[in-house]
Amino acid sequence: MALVLSGIYHGQPQETVPDLVGYLGLIFLSLTFTACINSTAVLELMHQERPAFYRERFAGAYGVPAYALSWLLVEVTYVGVQSVLFLLFLYFPLGFSTAAWRVAWFWAFLFLYMLFATAFGQALAALTPSTQTA
Repeated sequence: MALVLSGIYHGQPQETVPDLVGYLGLIFLSLTFTACINSTAVLELMHQERPAFYRERFAGAYGVPAYALSWLLVEVTYVGVQSVLFLLFLYFPLGFSTAAWRVAWFWAFLFLYMLFATAFGQALAALTPSTQTA
Protein backbone atom coordinates (compact mmCIF):
# COMPACT_ATOMS: atom_id res chain seq x y z
CA MET A 1 0.00 0.00 0.00
CA ALA A 2 2.85 2.39 0.80
CA LEU A 3 4.37 1.74 -2.63
CA VAL A 4 1.07 2.39 -4.40
CA LEU A 5 0.39 5.61 -2.50
CA SER A 6 3.94 6.90 -2.89
CA GLY A 7 3.79 6.03 -6.59
CA ILE A 8 0.63 8.07 -7.01
CA TYR A 9 2.02 11.14 -5.23
CA HIS A 10 5.65 10.86 -6.39
CA GLY A 11 6.81 14.09 -7.98
CA GLN A 12 3.74 16.09 -6.96
CA PRO A 13 4.50 19.64 -5.86
CA GLN A 14 4.39 20.64 -2.19
CA GLU A 15 4.18 24.41 -2.63
CA THR A 16 0.57 25.54 -2.36
CA VAL A 17 -2.10 24.95 0.25
CA PRO A 18 -4.11 22.54 -1.97
CA ASP A 19 -0.92 20.53 -2.57
CA LEU A 20 -0.31 20.23 1.16
CA VAL A 21 -3.95 19.33 1.81
CA GLY A 22 -3.54 16.52 -0.72
CA TYR A 23 -0.50 15.24 1.16
CA LEU A 24 -2.38 15.45 4.46
CA GLY A 25 -5.15 13.41 2.88
CA LEU A 26 -2.57 10.88 1.74
CA ILE A 27 -1.15 10.55 5.25
CA PHE A 28 -4.67 10.23 6.72
CA LEU A 29 -5.66 7.61 4.16
CA SER A 30 -2.50 5.57 4.66
CA LEU A 31 -2.84 5.63 8.45
CA THR A 32 -6.51 4.70 8.29
CA PHE A 33 -5.85 1.74 6.00
CA THR A 34 -2.95 0.46 8.07
CA ALA A 35 -5.03 0.77 11.24
CA CYS A 36 -7.83 -1.27 9.68
CA ILE A 37 -5.38 -3.89 8.43
CA ASN A 38 -3.64 -4.18 11.80
CA SER A 39 -6.91 -4.32 13.73
CA THR A 40 -8.44 -7.04 11.59
CA ALA A 41 -5.25 -9.10 11.23
CA VAL A 42 -5.19 -10.09 14.91
CA LEU A 43 -8.89 -10.96 15.22
CA GLU A 44 -8.70 -14.47 13.79
CA LEU A 45 -5.52 -15.33 15.67
CA MET A 46 -6.97 -14.21 18.99
CA HIS A 47 -10.13 -16.22 18.43
CA GLN A 48 -8.12 -19.32 17.50
CA GLU A 49 -6.08 -18.98 20.71
CA ARG A 50 -9.13 -18.55 22.93
CA PRO A 51 -9.64 -22.26 23.81
CA ALA A 52 -5.97 -22.58 24.83
CA PHE A 53 -6.26 -19.43 26.92
CA TYR A 54 -9.33 -20.71 28.75
CA ARG A 55 -7.67 -24.08 29.39
CA GLU A 56 -4.49 -22.52 30.78
CA ARG A 57 -6.36 -19.89 32.77
CA PHE A 58 -8.59 -22.41 34.53
CA ALA A 59 -5.54 -24.60 35.18
CA GLY A 60 -3.95 -21.63 36.96
CA ALA A 61 -0.99 -21.36 34.56
CA TYR A 62 -1.29 -17.60 34.05
CA GLY A 63 -3.67 -14.71 34.43
CA VAL A 64 -5.38 -12.31 32.09
CA PRO A 65 -2.89 -9.40 32.50
CA ALA A 66 0.09 -11.64 31.70
CA TYR A 67 -1.68 -13.05 28.65
CA ALA A 68 -2.65 -9.61 27.32
CA LEU A 69 0.83 -8.21 27.93
CA SER A 70 2.46 -11.14 26.16
CA TRP A 71 0.25 -10.65 23.09
CA LEU A 72 1.10 -6.96 22.99
CA LEU A 73 4.84 -7.54 23.42
CA VAL A 74 4.87 -10.08 20.61
CA GLU A 75 3.15 -7.58 18.33
CA VAL A 76 5.71 -4.84 19.10
CA THR A 77 8.30 -6.60 16.94
CA TYR A 78 5.94 -7.02 14.00
CA VAL A 79 4.64 -3.47 14.27
CA GLY A 80 8.20 -2.15 14.49
CA VAL A 81 9.23 -3.88 11.27
CA GLN A 82 6.00 -2.87 9.57
CA SER A 83 6.37 0.78 10.55
CA VAL A 84 10.00 0.94 9.40
CA LEU A 85 9.11 -0.57 6.02
CA PHE A 86 6.12 1.71 5.69
CA LEU A 87 8.33 4.70 6.51
CA LEU A 88 10.94 3.70 3.93
CA PHE A 89 8.41 3.10 1.16
CA LEU A 90 6.18 6.11 1.82
CA TYR A 91 8.10 8.90 3.55
CA PHE A 92 11.26 9.15 1.49
CA PRO A 93 9.82 8.63 -2.03
CA LEU A 94 7.40 11.50 -1.41
CA GLY A 95 10.27 13.89 -0.83
CA PHE A 96 9.43 14.83 2.75
CA SER A 97 12.06 16.45 4.94
CA THR A 98 15.09 14.27 5.64
CA ALA A 99 15.98 16.02 8.90
CA ALA A 100 16.62 13.27 11.43
CA TRP A 101 14.25 14.64 14.06
CA ARG A 102 11.37 14.91 11.58
CA VAL A 103 11.87 11.37 10.33
CA ALA A 104 12.09 10.15 13.93
CA TRP A 105 8.87 11.95 14.92
CA PHE A 106 7.02 10.61 11.89
CA TRP A 107 8.22 7.08 12.64
CA ALA A 108 7.40 7.36 16.35
CA PHE A 109 3.82 8.48 15.69
CA LEU A 110 3.44 5.89 12.94
CA PHE A 111 4.71 3.13 15.24
CA LEU A 112 2.50 4.19 18.15
CA TYR A 113 -0.57 4.50 15.94
CA MET A 114 -0.03 1.06 14.43
CA LEU A 115 0.55 -0.40 17.87
CA PHE A 116 -2.64 1.24 19.13
CA ALA A 117 -4.59 -0.19 16.19
CA THR A 118 -3.21 -3.65 16.88
CA ALA A 119 -4.05 -3.40 20.59
CA PHE A 120 -7.53 -2.19 19.68
CA GLY A 121 -8.01 -5.25 17.48
CA GLN A 122 -6.85 -7.49 20.31
CA ALA A 123 -9.26 -5.83 22.73
CA LEU A 124 -12.07 -6.17 20.22
CA ALA A 125 -11.30 -9.86 19.79
CA ALA A 126 -11.27 -10.37 23.56
CA LEU A 127 -14.65 -8.69 23.98
CA THR A 128 -16.53 -10.40 21.16
CA PRO A 129 -17.62 -14.03 20.86
CA SER A 130 -16.51 -14.58 17.24
CA THR A 131 -14.48 -13.11 14.42
CA GLN A 132 -17.62 -12.26 12.47
CA THR A 133 -19.03 -10.31 15.40
CA ALA A 134 -15.78 -8.40 15.86
